[in-house]
Amino acid sequence: MAKVANHVFSTNSRVIKDLLTQYKNTFYAFCELINNSIQANSTMIDIQIDYVKSELTMAPIKGITIRDNGNGVSLSDFEKKILEIGTDVKKGGQGVGRFAALQIGSNIEIETVGYDDNLKKYTKVNLPINSTLFENRKLVDMKFPVSEEAFKSKQNPYYQVLIKALHHNQNAK
Repeated sequence: MAKVANHVFSTNSRVIKDLLTQYKNTFYAFCELINNSIQANSTMIDIQIDYVKSELTMAPIKGITIRDNGNGVSLSDFEKKILEIGTDVKKGGQGVGRFAALQIGSNIEIETVGYDDNLKKYTKVNLPINSTLFENRKLVDMKFPVSEEAFKSKQNPYYQVLIKALHHNQNAK
């Protein structure tokens, strides 16, 4: 008689990085981040570029911040809308656009404030991601430090992506 055993599918980190950085080039990845802001009903999208002050560097940009005043993402929705890769919250999307920043730089930080219908208050969530965590790892093995905060008063919702350690002069994935 044959033995029946349960086995689990796993995902190689190389596949995850390729999925998250699928854009033809960094311009398309940047456009994806802007498009996400538009889809979140933003009326303002602020793009800040932090330059290195020295002329002796080959990498003149330290970081890029994209911040919008859209709906934001609440703490209760954070796992589904941010942490779930391939989420189905937007029709016609692939559920990976928020990670387009990883094609631009290897360190990103997602910070968002949104109204949480379950908690009946505004919440702030911050998620730093270093793409080196994806190297030679399975997705289930990865832990990311997420900071959470609930506010007693009304806050202005926003969604912000900070991109650091830019892939200067590289075709990085």
